Amino acid sequence: MRKIVDDHTVEVIVDIATQSEKPDYPDVGDRIELVRGQTLEPYAPNEIAGVEVCPDGGLRLQLRQPIPEGLAETDLIANLTRAASLTIRNCSVRNNRARAFLVQTRDVEIENCTFDHCTGTAIHLNCSIYWYESLSVNRVSVRNNRFVECGFGAGTIGGAEAMVVSVESPGAVVGVHRDIRFTGNVIHGRNGMALRIESAQGVRVEGNEFISSSPIALIDDSREVVFRNNRFDVVQAQFVIGKGCCEKSIELRDEACEIKQMR
Repeated sequence: MRKIVDDHTVEVIVDIATQSEKPDYPDVGDRIELVRGQTLEPYAPNEIAGVEVCPDGGLRLQLRQPIPEGLAETDLIANLTRAASLTIRNCSVRNNRARAFLVQTRDVEIENCTFDHCTGTAIHLNCSIYWYESLSVNRVSVRNNRFVECGFGAGTIGGAEAMVVSVESPGAVVGVHRDIRFTGNVIHGRNGMALRIESAQGVRVEGNEFISSSPIALIDDSREVVFRNNRFDVVQAQFVIGKGCCEKSIELRDEACEIKQMR
């Protein structure tokens, strides 16, 4: 955000990241979200009512709804209309250097896939201020997949082998990413962490089988996270509930679960 002009109008700068190579101007009618620049937390939906290109390449945007109180010039705009849904089924990724899938969109289905010896974390759900990627993930289903000894080298994020949910930003808050389902998967680990969950709300981890994974998960800055009906190859599966979590909102319903530590 460059300047707040009035209660319906803002001026913005369109940064060009190295992978973009051209300005990504919105169109009239595009649905957007206002996003906190320090945490990438989405906080106010709106719609583009008018677009004017400024002489210096910036944009003057007229919004359909009034600008909310508390809008800061450091805040960002994410274009929901430009966000594609994503469906990946019946695919295999073997011996891949770094991550198999980097996911930064909404309405995602990843089903019946095999991730075999990827050097990095197999699935990375992410948004990043440093890469101009401000759209958080929402409505994600990771179901009936098989993970085989991933996350042992380049591209391993946060120490997680199977899946990591993360935010790359100066600050961390609860609820940037929402409505994530990790169900019916089989994880053959390397005696490392299977899952890492950060800045999320509404996460369900159900009906999975964890083999040679310890701890099962590290959870930071999250709430409404539920583990249930999972199977483990150890008597007590260890979990780490870290900073920024309300312990009462993290539900470990599997009898074999044990909280290892609070950070």
